[in-house]
Amino acid sequence: TVEAFTGKRRSGSGVLLYGAPGTGKTFVARAAAGEYARRYGLRFINVETQAVKGIYHGKRVKRLGDIFEFIKYCAPCIVLWDEIDGVASDPEMGGSKGDRETSTIFKQQLDRGDTGNSPIIHIGTTNFPERLELALVRPGRLSPIHIGPPDPEARRAIIEMYLAQLPGTVNIDIEMLVKWTASNTTAEIKQIFEEVDGHILSERRESGTKEPRARQLEDFERAKNSLKTKGFAAWLSKKKHILKQPKASDRREAYKEILEMK
Repeated sequence: TVEAFTGKRRSGSGVLLYGAPGTGKTFVARAAAGEYARRYGLRFINVETQAVKGIYHGKRVKRLGDIFEFIKYCAPCIVLWDEIDGVASDPEMGGSKGDRETSTIFKQQLDRGDTGNSPIIHIGTTNFPERLELALVRPGRLSPIHIGPPDPEARRAIIEMYLAQLPGTVNIDIEMLVKWTASNTTAEIKQIFEEVDGHILSERRESGTKEPRARQLEDFERAKNSLKTKGFAAWLSKKKHILKQPKASDRREAYKEILEMK
């Protein structure tokens, strides 16, 4: 997206942030939008794609056209299309029949881009990259970028942040927590901490004590083991299965990073 300001990349294009639920795609998109708004004075537009997807087909096409007209009016701007698969899915990959027309409109509007000194940068997010029309992620439109689980350094920072918010936490081996949460999404790490507090609160109610006991490493181990949804692992396994199917053969190059993950 920086290249859109330097003239090295065609205007009207942007990025697609894809990944498992809870990895922070929307957060990253909003953070980037805020930074560009501050640095370059761009307006920020958050498009509610469900407001387009959930209406009758004929009105859906008109509404999408109206949205793009508004975007042009607001330029220079940065546009967030959260859950972009809601307006640009391929019917052959799980989208509805009406999605083909809205997807065509979407591609046409991206190609028209912006004019002069009024850049328009688009950021899309999705949990279902394979559903999007492949033409949307070709060079010059939305460049796909995978947002995965936090790496060890990021997990350590997240864990330290939550621990600082929990008075009464003692004898916690942070490095062990970092190891236990490998491949967990940001949302799942938060869920682990919430599970710890919920368990201790239940203990307190059952025992009738006035003060909660200190949180210990064993509490986090129990919470980790009780986590029923392994978001990223399940997501990755499913996406690999889909991309290995014959009907998805043309998408393997665009999302080869998924196939190469372990």
